Amino acid sequence: MGPREDELIAMSGDDEFLDAPDDSPVDGSVSDDNDELVSEMDAGLGADGNDPCPHGRSPQISTAAAHGRSTMRDVAQLAGVSIKSVSRVVNGDPNVSSTMRHRVQRTIRQLDFVPDASAAALRRSDHRTRILGILLQDLGNDYSARLFHQLEKSAWLSSYALFTASLEEQSEKERRIIQDLLERRVDGLILIPTCSRQDYLQTRVDAGLALVCVDRRPSGLMVDSVTTDNWLGAKMATEHLINQGHRKIAFLGDYTAIESSNDRFNGYLDALRSAGVPADPRLLCTGIRSIAEGRQALDSLLDAGTTVTAVMTGRNDLTVGAVSCLQSRGLNTSIALVGFDDVPMAQFVQPPVTVVEQAIETIAEKTARRIVARVDGDISPIHDIVVPPRLVIRGSGEIPPQD
Repeated sequence: MGPREDELIAMSGDDEFLDAPDDSPVDGSVSDDNDELVSEMDAGLGADGNDPCPHGRSPQISTAAAHGRSTMRDVAQLAGVSIKSVSRVVNGDPNVSSTMRHRVQRTIRQLDFVPDASAAALRRSDHRTRILGILLQDLGNDYSARLFHQLEKSAWLSSYALFTASLEEQSEKERRIIQDLLERRVDGLILIPTCSRQDYLQTRVDAGLALVCVDRRPSGLMVDSVTTDNWLGAKMATEHLINQGHRKIAFLGDYTAIESSNDRFNGYLDALRSAGVPADPRLLCTGIRSIAEGRQALDSLLDAGTTVTAVMTGRNDLTVGAVSCLQSRGLNTSIALVGFDDVPMAQFVQPPVTVVEQAIETIAEKTARRIVARVDGDISPIHDIVVPPRLVIRGSGEIPPQD
């Protein structure tokens, strides 16, 4: 689910509480003491189990229900039972008879009633909403999309509703969406940090907010984090190209103010330094993010006559841009390429692209476990979980230098 930030949560409101105290029937037709004993016919069911009409009653449905937003009171009124009976069915009370459960559930379907989770939380002893906010960078990017998919599949989060949004490296958007989610009483947040510092959340964390950062560590805030070893991955990629004989290795990367991007840039530089290869400033292109910018950056290097025998890209979109540039110039079998992050097209171009693959399934699983633990009250020391990447050799990174 990826709504706009002003549509993150839409819940039915009005007067319903999922543990309603009202014991009296809304229309006075059936008492709460007796409505568990109602027969199939008294519940308004025909011989075939269907309900052509609510047994002769013509209850008046509220204005909200008439406009498509039903309340618990509307369900009780149409079913001819008390609000408390509806509450017991909605909350899965095991002591409700099958007849009553069927009756109320049928009316809920008829009215398309959706319980108010935030109202329910106010009445529950643990004040839980069973809702988590997941704030990633760009759901249009393959990494964010795959991470959310794996979080959604995690058994640890199966009992939670997940609301997600793209932050797109906008600090103000991070603050605004987090504030909106907290006002709506989410149980916890999974966050790829955008702001330079996250200490504005300190009072919330101190008050019990469950927060886990993923992909990047937070700054100025001590909370759990799950990240890839970005420095190691970039170092592995660059060393692989050096081992093929390359010395003129261009680097295309994101903004170095972003922790993960900076780690990848430093991994590249440290690999060159360890091999005694001087870093050529002409081959360093940072602050680029999109496919188009990746292609343009490599085009500019080649148009300037700079010698490039290999390319290491620090972001999946830049890998796609580099592939596009090399293919358009007929250099895809002449210049080696290793990309950080896998991309769907990597296996289907010629040659297939060698990549540093992040263990997204593992990252998602560890993130899910930590957020659930914190929501459940875990007060253990902060967990700084670092997941190693792996080099996937496919062909493009094994092209030898042509000079």
